[in-house]
Amino acid sequence: MNILNWPWSKTRRVNCKDGTCRDIYKNPDEAFPLFTRDLSTNITAQVEMLKELSIEVSADIQRLIAGFFYHIDEINRSLQLLFRTVYIMYGTNPCFLDEWMANQVEKIIAEEIKMRDSILKLRVRMEQGYRIKDAILEIQKEMIADMKTEISDEIQQILEKSKEWRGEAT
Repeated sequence: MNILNWPWSKTRRVNCKDGTCRDIYKNPDEAFPLFTRDLSTNITAQVEMLKELSIEVSADIQRLIAGFFYHIDEINRSLQLLFRTVYIMYGTNPCFLDEWMANQVEKIIAEEIKMRDSILKLRVRMEQGYRIKDAILEIQKEMIADMKTEISDEIQQILEKSKEWRGEAT
């Protein structure tokens, strides 16, 4: 990393009170330039593969396929934005947010893995002879069940934190 904070440098150095230093990218896009960008290309390839398979399917099925991949692409974009936001927050206080940053990155990577897993499940089910519609609907049901569990867990954590903030026993 850059030792001097030159104006044209991509990074800036932050000296922490404990004597350590953190080099932070000035532009968050420089921090993770390849994160999930290849996934958009992968999604496009998957859509093309499914289009080849679905030449003879109805317009309703084609809309279902497009909707599934649109949803996956939206998740991908959200993850990219979340990663960027986490890095910006980390950059505001890098000396004290190391652990927080690591936890956030771990969560984002877990979400990316789930997204890639959904695409893989679709391919596997297609190769196993599932009808496209059945494969997509089954995967969407699994995704919804996972989201319900995650939302329930997050609500429980919020309730516990709010009790803690109010000084109530947990």
